[in-house]
Amino acid sequence: MNPHATRPLSRGDKVTVLKLMELQRHAMLIYTSCGWLFDDLSGIETVQILQYAVRVVQLADQLFNDSLEPALLECLERAKGNIPEHRDGRAVNEKWVTPAMLDIKDTDKPAEG
Repeated sequence: MNPHATRPLSRGDKVTVLKLMELQRHAMLIYTSCGWLFDDLSGIETVQILQYAVRVVQLADQLFNDSLEPALLECLERAKGNIPEHRDGRAVNEKWVTPAMLDIKDTDKPAEG
């Protein structure tokens, strides 16, 4: 038994705990100062911060069956960029963040092989 658990954890419980910890880690990374001191939303630092935020949304969706993506995209749309072709945060997200996302299957089954 894990000394930090109040009861024995099933494999599914362990996966949930690890996802919650990853969600919290990425949520804290969103506040990295270099991402908020920028000339434009399309800067590499801000794009990285958006990648952390999208990962939080991805994990929250898996854990809580409640998609936060529409609310995030609405907020990003209100964040206007300084470079006309990058329009706003939503456009930056669609151009650089979404294509960089990994498609990780949410499964508790071990990989075959």
